[in-house]
Amino acid sequence: MKAAQPIIPDKGRDHFINALRDSLRGIGVREGDTLFISSDITFLMYNAMQSKYNGGLDGIIDLLQELVGTSGNLIFPTYNWGFCKGKKFDYDKTPSETGSLTECARRRSDFVRTQHPFYSCAVWGKDRDLLYNNNYRDSFGPESIFAWLERKGAKNLFINVPYEHSATFIHFVEERCGVPYRFIKEFTAEYKHPDGHESRETYSMFVRPLDQDVENTSAPMGEIFQKKGAVCETMFGDSYLRLLDMRQAFALVEQDIRFNNSGRISTYPGNLPAITAGKQMYALVKRLFPICRSITGEGTRETLRIIREQIPELQIHEVPSGTQVMDWVVPPEWNIHEGWIKNSRGETIIDFQQCNLHIMGYSTPVHTKMTRAELSAVVHTLPEQPDLIPYITSYYKENYGFCMSEKQWQSLPEDEYEIYINSTLTPGSLTYADLVLPGESDEEIMFSTYVCHPSMANNELSGPAVATQLAKALLREEKHRYTYRFVFAPETIGSITYLSRHLEHLKKHLKAGYVLTCCGDCGEFSYVPSRYANTYADKVAQHLLHTQLPTFKAYSFLDRGSDERQYCSPGVDLPVCSVMRTRYGVYPEYHTSGDDLDLVSASSLAETYEFYMKIVRLVEADGYYKMKCLCEPQLGKRGLYPNTSTKQSGSIVRDMMNCIAYMDGKNDLIDIAERINVPALQLIPYIQKMLSASLAERL
Repeated sequence: MKAAQPIIPDKGRDHFINALRDSLRGIGVREGDTLFISSDITFLMYNAMQSKYNGGLDGIIDLLQELVGTSGNLIFPTYNWGFCKGKKFDYDKTPSETGSLTECARRRSDFVRTQHPFYSCAVWGKDRDLLYNNNYRDSFGPESIFAWLERKGAKNLFINVPYEHSATFIHFVEERCGVPYRFIKEFTAEYKHPDGHESRETYSMFVRPLDQDVENTSAPMGEIFQKKGAVCETMFGDSYLRLLDMRQAFALVEQDIRFNNSGRISTYPGNLPAITAGKQMYALVKRLFPICRSITGEGTRETLRIIREQIPELQIHEVPSGTQVMDWVVPPEWNIHEGWIKNSRGETIIDFQQCNLHIMGYSTPVHTKMTRAELSAVVHTLPEQPDLIPYITSYYKENYGFCMSEKQWQSLPEDEYEIYINSTLTPGSLTYADLVLPGESDEEIMFSTYVCHPSMANNELSGPAVATQLAKALLREEKHRYTYRFVFAPETIGSITYLSRHLEHLKKHLKAGYVLTCCGDCGEFSYVPSRYANTYADKVAQHLLHTQLPTFKAYSFLDRGSDERQYCSPGVDLPVCSVMRTRYGVYPEYHTSGDDLDLVSASSLAETYEFYMKIVRLVEADGYYKMKCLCEPQLGKRGLYPNTSTKQSGSIVRDMMNCIAYMDGKNDLIDIAERINVPALQLIPYIQKMLSASLAERL
């Protein structure tokens, strides 16, 4: 949904209500909608008073009824948490604690209140009686009103309330996902029913433990809702109105829970490492962003030196200009110090110091004057994206050029313009860096990323940031099975240079490799396979994507665009693929000034980092396992199986027993997982138990 235009109410009752009607329709309220209304109408009623509107709260509710019609539903939360504190809930008299508009709805004869003692709602519309008769006990269970709202495809209307104070539905998604930082707690108290009789009743809620450091932090989800088009919003006077697609919002919250350790909705001891990692990666991106990098030059060296501050073991290498690397030659080194265009009055039109994309990469020096017509031959724009500055290079043919937005170019009048580029193109070197962490085996897992673009956050810096964080994590571990190799090199010429020095070693030892790029935007995960999509790297990536991120976008090798082109080329044939967020070339900000610090986020970086850490955990645990005893082992005497056999005991350990059934030395862990339809990561504890009990061996 796109943002609607703000409407400021004019004076007068009719003007106010008409303007509010227009605003609500503008953000997408339609006839037949089911609206769940979260509200703080203090400012709204202040504007109403200024406009001499005297329809009161009932007039606002009447307007909402008019908009959704009798085929729709209005649902106001009339929550009251006294029952949780042992106080009696009186169906008719216990007031709403969620605002004056909800209390007004509760008191109206055309609304009915649902029967839950602390998550009740006042309902009007087509499904009023259905919801009244649904006396569910679990606040956020599959029969709750929140589950019904998802099934119904409801919309949540927020009137001047932030998500962190009103997005109660998040707890429904948390319960469905079984988050580790909440648990189901029962509450029992007196209940006065609609018919007047009283009894003690018990209801449950998914609560956070008060003795643990758990905090709700749902505000960051707002950014995701907006970027994913799940919400439309506008200002109405002093109040903001937001309309949220609840089904889409539920799915986005679930994605955050399952793949980001709830990083956008909560902080708790279990997810603090991921949140911290995300913040550290974003800080690195932000620090590196202003540097003007290219395939050679001081900007690339400075970038690698900063990365080495975080991983001191990183080795930086220089390869002289003119060196033959495969079919290529290392080019002269390029450095730039200054560049601008000025008009005849000496006013600066564009300046390299303000945005390093303004100068075409590898531009040769120039200082001259020219007309606007002459200037048009050396100015690059994006007419289809008129507000953005393009990223343009000319590495292997000496040339110069300038880049600006199409809008700025069209605003330039006929004039004489002075152009200046202070750059050098001289014999020097190409700079790359690598880090090798020895493991118990000389088989290697490689993470490769590039450092050659100027100020672009997602396409350029998110990969190095995630690679750096992965290296730091592996350096903290006392031992690992595989040797891990990290490569930071300029794209294309850098990876070709690296292969010219290490190809024979990699062909002999590389088990799986991954190109890290475009890791920081909030798009769905994407997968670009190796040339035939049949390597071990593909096998691991495909399994994790299918089991952890089933909405991922799969591409063909024909869609390749980064260093997998070199690693998978004929004769090289290394087992390398790439998992990223939105693929390069697909998101509209790609290779433009729009690829800025606002396009990436700490949470998205953390999600990508967590995915690659799962790759590490899986390859470390993967292998061929064989049971050492004939027939099923007696797990009970080892504390691995319930000693009392019941109908339920088989299902409790079904996955473990199925795993054991295929531990015959013929299937690796991923093969077993896919045979029994269980994520491989979920089987790792079972394998570890078998090994610890000496019931199995790793071949």
